Amino acid sequence: ELQKYHYRTMYMKMSEISDYLDDRIETFMKIVSEHHKVPMEDFGNPVSLSHSDIAVVGRIVSDEDGKLQKGTLALEPCAHIGGGERVRLDASALQEELLFPGQIVALKGRNSGGKLFKVNSRLPFPSLLHPASPRQEILRFSNYTAPLSLVVASGPYTTDTDLDFKPLQHIVQRSIQAMASAVILFGPFIDDSHPLVKRGEFPYLADNTNPPLESLFIDKISPILNDLPKHTPVFLVPHARDAVNVHISYPQDRFDRKLLQLKGSVKTLTNPCIVSLDGVVIAVNNIDVFNDIDSTRLKQHNDDIVSSIAREVFQQRCFYPVFPEGSGLIDVPFMGLSEFEETKPDLYINPSSMPPFEKVVEGVVCVNPGSVVNQNAYGHYSIVRVARLGNSDIAEDEGDMIAHKAEMRTRVERIS
Repeated sequence: ELQKYHYRTMYMKMSEISDYLDDRIETFMKIVSEHHKVPMEDFGNPVSLSHSDIAVVGRIVSDEDGKLQKGTLALEPCAHIGGGERVRLDASALQEELLFPGQIVALKGRNSGGKLFKVNSRLPFPSLLHPASPRQEILRFSNYTAPLSLVVASGPYTTDTDLDFKPLQHIVQRSIQAMASAVILFGPFIDDSHPLVKRGEFPYLADNTNPPLESLFIDKISPILNDLPKHTPVFLVPHARDAVNVHISYPQDRFDRKLLQLKGSVKTLTNPCIVSLDGVVIAVNNIDVFNDIDSTRLKQHNDDIVSSIAREVFQQRCFYPVFPEGSGLIDVPFMGLSEFEETKPDLYINPSSMPPFEKVVEGVVCVNPGSVVNQNAYGHYSIVRVARLGNSDIAEDEGDMIAHKAEMRTRVERIS
């Protein structure tokens, strides 16, 4: 699977983009058909005239350039049903729903006049399964007395006026003092938008055969990360603004650990990625899906936008379901690498420019740790502790697969 991230970036063909978007719609048609007992042949074309309610599946789009508004809200079905056409939506029945460009929805309604599809209801997608593990594996981790302790932080890791990375040094020292089980660090590490990097005002090590920015990483960041004990794994998640990662498109390939002279306990992850630590399933994503959905969504009543966005990420079964993208460079034909499979994670970590948060959504602990540095001000990071599932927590009649129920055992501490 990792080899798939080595793709040639920004080499997209329009046919590949449309094929992927169509495949997404057709996948959800099958999901809806099975869950709601709608025969595949009964799905209708929302673009065509219909005098009775029909079930349709399609992608939310704006019928005009600019932000999604009630007057521009439209639905585009897959090509073999709609022939590439789209239809305006009257979604007044969905006042409480979160709607945004790229979102796949299943709707019931009718197109009485041939120009407007009036929605009567939305057909919800089935939830992904909760994570579970074999009883033997759960019992093995239950013997550990200390909780799983994660230090979670997101860059930038230095102020706009220097490249000393003292905040990163502080986090590493705090991780050592706290005897963290693992450290998860999100980029950017060397931010290509940093004023000194943009002006080329950084030290260049003349005796180093590596390019200047890689030399800066090796000189300033690698020693800090390599200071952590061998028994404390460090996970690095790249960002599109990371100057030392040649792969700037999302989904994003890993850092080159050997090039950056990082020791074996420093692990490099793809963006996005799902890992398992001591039986806890952790999903990491380093593109601002929360801000991008919030800034492109149809503005209507919604009490808890953060929870609504997280819920839609899981419902859409995709780490970044926005199209057209709101930020960064997206290689649409490879977005299959950003899809969830059959289960939700226990812990979902996604740095965002929105205020830091900790939420439980659909049984998943969702964390935005904030950024360590915001220009010249110090920001936030998080410590996540997950208590072990003890023998007394496992019922005899639960069977061979035990649900993790990590949301009942997790505590998140925000550090500023």
